Amino acid sequence: MPSVVLLLTAFAYAFVLSGEITVPPATTTADAPTSLTSVSNSSEPARYCSAETRNGVFYPKTRACTEARVPCSDQENVEGIVVRYCSCKTTIWETPNTANCTHKWVSELESAIEKGDPAEQISKKMASSLEYTLSRQLYGGDITKSVQLSVALLGLARTQFDGVDKYDQEARATNFAKSFGLCGNYLLSQQALKAWEELTPSLIKDNANVLTSLLKQSVLTLGDYILDPQKKLQYDNWAMKIDFIQWEDTSRKDSTDLAADITSLGPSVKGKINAVPLTPSGQLEELAGNSTTATPSRAPRVEFSGFSESPIIELPPLSHLDTTESSTNESSAPVSAVSRVGSKTGAASSYTHLRLSYLVFKNLGQLLYVNKFTMVNSHIACVYVGDGTKSINLLHDQPITLTFFHLRRRLVNPTCISLNFDTRMLSVKGCRLISTSWEKTECACTHLGSCFAVLMKIAVGDAIWYNIGKDIKLPFDFENIGRALSAVCLAFSLFVFTFFRSLHSVRNTIHWNLCFSLLVHDLVFSISLPRIRNRVCCAIVMMLDPYSDIAAFCWMLTEGYQLYLSLVQVFDSNKTRLLPYCVFSYGFPAVVVGVVFSWDGYESKQYCSWFNLSLRVHLALFVPDFIIILANVIILVIALRVLLTLNDRDRSRKDKLFRWLKRLATLMCLLGVTHLFFFLSLYFPWTFPWTVFDWMHAVFNSLQGVFIFILLVILNENVRSPVIRYLRNKINSIKSSSVVTTFGEKRGIRPLSLLQFSRNSNPKAEEPRLLRYERITAGF
Repeated sequence: MPSVVLLLTAFAYAFVLSGEITVPPATTTADAPTSLTSVSNSSEPARYCSAETRNGVFYPKTRACTEARVPCSDQENVEGIVVRYCSCKTTIWETPNTANCTHKWVSELESAIEKGDPAEQISKKMASSLEYTLSRQLYGGDITKSVQLSVALLGLARTQFDGVDKYDQEARATNFAKSFGLCGNYLLSQQALKAWEELTPSLIKDNANVLTSLLKQSVLTLGDYILDPQKKLQYDNWAMKIDFIQWEDTSRKDSTDLAADITSLGPSVKGKINAVPLTPSGQLEELAGNSTTATPSRAPRVEFSGFSESPIIELPPLSHLDTTESSTNESSAPVSAVSRVGSKTGAASSYTHLRLSYLVFKNLGQLLYVNKFTMVNSHIACVYVGDGTKSINLLHDQPITLTFFHLRRRLVNPTCISLNFDTRMLSVKGCRLISTSWEKTECACTHLGSCFAVLMKIAVGDAIWYNIGKDIKLPFDFENIGRALSAVCLAFSLFVFTFFRSLHSVRNTIHWNLCFSLLVHDLVFSISLPRIRNRVCCAIVMMLDPYSDIAAFCWMLTEGYQLYLSLVQVFDSNKTRLLPYCVFSYGFPAVVVGVVFSWDGYESKQYCSWFNLSLRVHLALFVPDFIIILANVIILVIALRVLLTLNDRDRSRKDKLFRWLKRLATLMCLLGVTHLFFFLSLYFPWTFPWTVFDWMHAVFNSLQGVFIFILLVILNENVRSPVIRYLRNKINSIKSSSVVTTFGEKRGIRPLSLLQFSRNSNPKAEEPRLLRYERITAGF
């Protein structure tokens, strides 16, 4: 059996090395057939999704691979139809597509925009309508239509504000920004995420990008029309801040030519922006006075202190700004930001001016970038200069630094990214990681005029998965507790199998090595890799983790092979095979780990984590585990078939059932069959079966040592009896000193060596089949 497994593993490795192993693309709802005609094989029996009612909409019994189209609920206030697809693979209803369901207030707002009603009144009505709809039921069509309305509404606002005097402009722009921002707050709320999920992935990304770009434009529009030097607006799900900065440049007083040179380079700012205390949600703070005058030695720092887990933004000393423009777009601001603050202008002026706009978004990462293995694990922070149409490059040694706080812990490989919602591009160019921990990541970027965030990987194979969108966090804390309990139980099991001489046998020696491998793996698992800074320690831990894991699986295969020999062979299998077992179970993992880590190495540019390795490395590490699990499943079926044939006429039906269940549980723990739940969770990503299988894997994987201790030590009479006898003798020895002497002479305790087995067994001795099976399965 081990030779067969080695051949299968070598065959799989040949594909890995040749690069022919590929991951098939995931099937999405968008790829499903849109007609009502079934695409299933006509020779197969028809399968159906059962009828059900969800959110007030009744879905009839529908054949697999077809769609059900039914009217939206609340027909008095809602227009359109709901489309729901019955999955071909699972015959389970997928998430309804409500992109065609819209409330009737949407058409009323469209008419108001066409008539040219005041923009601030329309935005206020849209905010109140969204608030009311959220309290009842928001549809995906409401989101898409609201985004389309916002595009037209923002253009209408600019047209209307340009036709009035500057004081009316400020009042109307302020009211419009407050109500328009409130609409964005409702669309980005946690309650609205359920409606976002009812859209196709492409619609989610498109509308999220447009919505964010519109909120950015509303902030820039407000900056074009306000007279005050600072404005700040905070909601539950996003916040904004506008700063007008002016500073005195003494170099301009000395030489007009020097001033012209500085002007050709762009604005030069020295100073610090002091964060303004936040106001209650939705309230705009107005500060009277002239522009903020910066001091020459301090760099600006912005933090929305009242915003949960807000990023910290630190600009370099603005005198180091390199204003080389990477964008060719011309400014579209109707009024100069400099003239708005009433400051001096002209080439010979000793004052320089700059407008900075800051935005922070919650929940936006779930909409813009959703993937099985990566997620945006921070709030999104944006920094814009002037009218926001131009990107400004910074000096490499004077970047903007952003500190992001992680929304979810135990994710790995943070990457600093920049996002441009206008071009819908995500890039890592111009951003680098400075430092990271479980709680936060610090990034440095050499450009302004875009948004920034932290992208992180979800650790594959570590049972640390998150259901993005539903906010269901799997029990990695429970898994840590379970592994700690398993480590204690495995240590007790090792003690029992080592120091009780009557338990020395081939089978118990295999148990000992399995417990040892699992104990090492649990201890290595508890080490926090990102906190390791020493390269040698990092290499040891990163290699010991997969080595102990594969070694444990090899000993599980050895358990299965030994069980197979015991149940199938006519003669007793309790003979010297321990040396080949040890060579295979400890040598094969060493070869695998050595080959795998010779591909990519163990060093990480950011921090210690073997999850940063390539997909080929992950496949190479998972292939042996998967093949061993399949082999042990076959052995489990054979063993159960033999056990069911035992003639237990003297036992009651209840005793037979209990004994059979105990044998099944013991075999599954020893053979590692429960690890199959992990691969099943990969087969059903981000669905209900995925959640169930991942929970089961987390429970059984973390508590495997506990189950082994209970089933092989506590419930095993052959192991429990000498332990109880030893404890009874020790208790009696306390009462009588003579017992100590006799016990030491008659019942000595000797450690178990690696290759030791029972010498009383005779491999050539035959015994009745039933008695032999009873003896082999006595521990089961």
